[in-house]
Amino acid sequence: MDGMSSLSVASPLSRRKMLIGAWVAPAPHMKQYNNKNLIGINCIYALYEKFPEYSTSAFQALDYCEKYGIRYLVRDKNCELGSVDLDTPYFRKYIRHPACAGVLFADEPGIEQFPMIRDAWAKFREKTKDKTFFLNLLPVYAQNEQFLRGAAAWQFGRPRGTKEQYKHYIEEYLSVVQPEYISYDYYPMEGEFPNITSDHFWQLSYIRKKTLEGGIPFYCFIQCCTWDRDLVRNPIGSEIVWQVSSALLYGCKGIQYFTFLNPYEEALEGTQFYGNLMDNNGNATEKLSVVKNINVHLNGIGADMLEGEHLGIMGDAASLWNIPPEDMLSSCGALEGVEKPCIAGCFRSEGGFMYYVMNPSLVDTAEARLSFREKVSGKVIRREKTERFCDNTFRAQVAPGEGILVRIYDDKGILK
Repeated sequence: MDGMSSLSVASPLSRRKMLIGAWVAPAPHMKQYNNKNLIGINCIYALYEKFPEYSTSAFQALDYCEKYGIRYLVRDKNCELGSVDLDTPYFRKYIRHPACAGVLFADEPGIEQFPMIRDAWAKFREKTKDKTFFLNLLPVYAQNEQFLRGAAAWQFGRPRGTKEQYKHYIEEYLSVVQPEYISYDYYPMEGEFPNITSDHFWQLSYIRKKTLEGGIPFYCFIQCCTWDRDLVRNPIGSEIVWQVSSALLYGCKGIQYFTFLNPYEEALEGTQFYGNLMDNNGNATEKLSVVKNINVHLNGIGADMLEGEHLGIMGDAASLWNIPPEDMLSSCGALEGVEKPCIAGCFRSEGGFMYYVMNPSLVDTAEARLSFREKVSGKVIRREKTERFCDNTFRAQVAPGEGILVRIYDDKGILK
């Protein structure tokens, strides 16, 4: 299965629309929740309104999502690890609902669960060909026991796992489950600002490599909050932008925000997840305007990014950010150089070449400077704006963490 055709099955959305997901849907205590504008988010994840106990609430949520043009990933106690029964009357009803994106099956499973996931996915595909069987994988810094038995196997004081065991985890997932995509979480904002975990780009690089080999897309979660203030910091706006840009730099096909809203149980106990996009009463926080601008940008470039095949990275600054040397290109299409401090992800599509140019600094605005071997014409997409240029160089001011998309035209104005 090639990456383009798999999107029609694997994505909770259409082939021409990038996944912009929000974890998690509003909780029952938010009686006055009245924010119908989800700022460009197009998929939301159920948590409380679970079938069959809360079928009425779940169908209300589906209807609400249909009304506002959002897709909805369902929770069903008979379609999750340990219990698979897809012959229930409510499954047959909700799976056909226009707003249903699919079913949330598992979060951060281990190798021991992979055969069960494979069998459940096959049963799910017998019932529906166009809905998503959704599960999310562990990051490289999980413990080795978690790679084997799943996230619940975490033990206090145990060291983080090894890259070798993580590679085994991903390779087993691909060989046993034979999935249609990979979704994973990795949260890099640790310690004091502006520290970033050293293996962030290794994680992106490895997932990009394995999904390219399998011809499938990958999606990732973006850290928007903190849950352990001694270790994981509460990201500011530029750090959220930075994470999205670095994912796009490597060809990620879907962005998922963690967390959009604090889970109800945690809100009752205090605020384990602090710094969410919405507060515990459903009111917008300062971060929501940042994410709104990101989502305008994602919707502007989504069709291009879904189409593009990732080729590699360019830019001398890459070594400063621990980007693996094997990902580096000396040139790509007409592009011959990306000057410091920016870096660029290089893509090929049916139309030709395009470049996602990122300022990897969390602190300083930078000038992006691209040099081409000849005079080229192209378009630049940044948020809702599209501009054209024609030169053998390209320059633009890029804010901390920001990325812009550059596509090249031929002399007749056709993308190449």
